[in-house]
Amino acid sequence: MKKLFPMFLLFAAVVIAAADDYSAVEDAIIKWDDNAGIYAQIEILTNKETKSDTDLFYLTKLYYYYGIEKQKDRDKLAAFEEGRKYADLLLANDPVHTEGMYYLAAILGKIGLVKGVLKSLALAKPIRELCEKIISIDPNHPGAHHILGVLLRKLPGFAGGDNKRSREYLAKACELRPTYSLHFYEFAETLIKVKEKEKAREVLEHLINGDFPKDRIQEARDKKDGEKLLSELK
Repeated sequence: MKKLFPMFLLFAAVVIAAADDYSAVEDAIIKWDDNAGIYAQIEILTNKETKSDTDLFYLTKLYYYYGIEKQKDRDKLAAFEEGRKYADLLLANDPVHTEGMYYLAAILGKIGLVKGVLKSLALAKPIRELCEKIISIDPNHPGAHHILGVLLRKLPGFAGGDNKRSREYLAKACELRPTYSLHFYEFAETLIKVKEKEKAREVLEHLINGDFPKDRIQEARDKKDGEKLLSELK
């Protein structure tokens, strides 16, 4: 029996390690255009009787990507609302979880895009507050700068929109994380808004010809959108 006890402890340690292994979740997120793969991981984490903060974070992140790939608005909103629920639970446990705040802000932004900017003005304040809080904790968080930049461009002036500040935030996002293509696409959109067309061309050419390993799925989509936007520049 004495020999069996250490074996039992070893087995238990392996089980615990396996339970805390999120490599399959990370793999699904890398291939986020595969909705079935994303949902398989959602089911695994949802079915856990007790959810850690890490589980709550990954459920938030998984539902964000799950919603992006849904075709119908009602399905997108349902997924984003689930992600929002898990983000709220995570932040109730850990109010300074910067990645939790980031994905909550991103989800609220996606909800706003689905519903339409004018119908979602009430979301602008919490998105802004989340991103400003992130930056107060981590001034070099590229995602928070990105979201603020996009938000300030999309908001109408009467609701706090500011294209010049949008330019500053998106330029900073590009500087902080040059490996992520979407920063450059959104930066080009803002440059067009502030009538810096030559600079926008430079950024779009960099986007089309550059290498952005942070997210290969996003990169392919942004290059295609960048080519279209460049062709429309006069």
